[in-house]
Amino acid sequence: MMLTKRDHQLMCFLSEQGVATFAQLRKEFFVNDEACRCRLRKLLRRNLIESISIDEMKKISVSAYLKMAEILNLKGSEIWKYRLYRLSEVFRKISPTTETNSDPKMWRHQVQLTEVRQFIKEEFPNALILTESDVESEWRRFKSKTEVAIPDLVLRSSGKEVAIEMERTLKSEREYQKRMAFYGRSKYTHVIYFCESVNIFNKIARTSAGSKKIGVSNILSKDKIYRVGQGFQPIRTFIHSVY
Repeated sequence: MMLTKRDHQLMCFLSEQGVATFAQLRKEFFVNDEACRCRLRKLLRRNLIESISIDEMKKISVSAYLKMAEILNLKGSEIWKYRLYRLSEVFRKISPTTETNSDPKMWRHQVQLTEVRQFIKEEFPNALILTESDVESEWRRFKSKTEVAIPDLVLRSSGKEVAIEMERTLKSEREYQKRMAFYGRSKYTHVIYFCESVNIFNKIARTSAGSKKIGVSNILSKDKIYRVGQGFQPIRTFIHSVY
């Protein structure tokens, strides 16, 4: 089987994201379910990628496993049958970042981050989207000695530089204050936190009260960005605001 340009793009996508669902790969690369299913089977047979049951998460945490099922809207027997896709072991080991992001400990974060990435791509089709690895590579290339916060994603569009964070775990207020101080001194024009839970949303909203360039959103309603003093805004309105 000859690898196509799309095959290489799909593998690059898995290298960046670590893991993805069938629906995410279908949305990113294929026109319909059958075309996606057929091509994935061929890549699986060539041992270029692998599919894994989300049952693997049980070995780490039953609560994380159940939360993942909730995120994917799975019930009953659908849960143990559901599979995720990642690069095969030989390719995962090429990059430490890929190996980390494809580990079951990171599945919940990476699946939700991919949802955010695809949403941003739909909203800003002509924008440049950088992954955490891309941003870190840029930082190293320019040999910056300034301490920086490296976000999960960066959106570059129409002169705007937007840091995007996927927040899955509740941190202390002090940790959030420290990170927001980094962003306050940074080149980023806007910062958006996509939060997995209401508790995380509320804590970040409180902590960011002094910064107009920080917005907060719930992962389930990504287009509603909350900014203190302005309430909820569509993401385009928030990003096109100038401070």
